[in-house]
Amino acid sequence: MVAGVLIRTDPQKSEEVYWKLKNMEGVANIVRVFGRYDLVLMIRALDIDAAGKLVAIAAFKLAVPGGSFPLPSIPRALRVVGAIQPST
Repeated sequence: MVAGVLIRTDPQKSEEVYWKLKNMEGVANIVRVFGRYDLVLMIRALDIDAAGKLVAIAAFKLAVPGGSFPLPSIPRALRVVGAIQPST
């Protein structure tokens, strides 16, 4: 399945968050956007539970010092907006 996650960041940290998330396991794509959100993160997972775990891991790494992401990188919002389960 593929799930989209909308992310708002501090403007000064958007580039840093982009590159850190881009290299995370499970990330299919990440795109910079303009408007209410700064990034759209597309994640690939086996099911909705695995997708939820990936989002939780990303949020944890962004929020915890020493979680491989510095504290100032905390996104202002992480919102899962949709998931698509391909038919088999």
